[in-house]
Parts: sequence; structure tokens; C-alpha cells
Amino acid sequence: MDISQTPRVSGFNIELLSPNFTLNVQDMDGNLIDHAHITIECDGATITGITDQFGCFSAAVTPGEICTLTISSDCYQLFVQRFLLIPIDNTKNFVFKVVDGSDNPIVSADVTITSTLPDSITGQTDADGMFTTDIDTNFSNTLTIQKSGLQDVTYTFNSFNPVNIISEHNRIVPVITMQP
Repeated sequence: MDISQTPRVSGFNIELLSPNFTLNVQDMDGNLIDHAHITIECDGATITGITDQFGCFSAAVTPGEICTLTISSDCYQLFVQRFLLIPIDNTKNFVFKVVDGSDNPIVSADVTITSTLPDSITGQTDADGMFTTDIDTNFSNTLTIQKSGLQDVTYTFNSFNPVNIISEHNRIVPVITMQP
């Protein structure tokens, strides 16, 4: 899955407001988007609905399941993001999970994060395919994930294009799929 194609010109900003997965859907100018169509698919179950007049949508999502969130609305590009809801870790501000096409964790994938700052961050995914670090989201950052036998994944993000969505008890982290 190439997540570098996430729209930046007319897309959505999503904020998790409570532990039971409440989305606040906005356009890039911060305008709330009412009547946006929401679909959340988790472990064979599908939740659908639309945002209210305040751009909000709530659903119960079980932590630990890989889910796919789809948001669509007239005049906006389709937004699709795979994510994982995990217990919150307040020590790091950047977390993601790397999996293969069958959602098995990719262990020891090489991770490099470069930004306009002079230092790069490097490391490897852990036994669960997770990678956790601190980054400065005030700058544009480029994430590169490499693993022998799999296609490299590159993703550029900044403060508007958040990759972590945090609530009081849980954190939503992107799930990045590497293909052979």
C-alpha cells in the first residue's frame, strides 16, 4: 500500500476526541465537514455512518484490531487509511505498525526518518512490527521503510498530515503494508 498518495490539497484532518473513537472531520482550512460518509472495517465487521453538523462521528472500535477508515464527501478526495488502535504511550509522538499483505508484522524492517533538521532518525521495527520515536512535526518529514525481499515504502508528512491520532486512553497508529 503506497500511502504517499494521501491527498494534501483537498483532504481531511482527523482528530480522535474520546476513547470510543470519535472522529472530527475537517478540510485543510479547518472547516468542519458535515454529512461526510464514514466506513470503518475491522476484522470482518463494518461500521458506517455520516458526520453530524459538527463534523463528528462516533463508533466503538476494539483496540488491537487492524482497521480501514474511509471518508468521502462531495468536493473532496477520498480518504482511506489503515490504522491500529493501541493503548496510549505518552513517551513518544510518532508510532506506526508495518505488516505484510496478510497483516503479519514485519520484524526488523529498517526505518529512516529524515527532515529539514540536520539529524536523521534510524532504527528497526520490533517483534510486533511496531516503530516508536519522537519527531518534530513542525517540519516536513520523510519516512522510508526497507526490508529485504519487499518493496520500499516512502511517506512524506508534516504537521497538517498527522500520522498519530491521540485520545486520553488510546492512540490510533497507521498500518503500513509492504508488498513483495
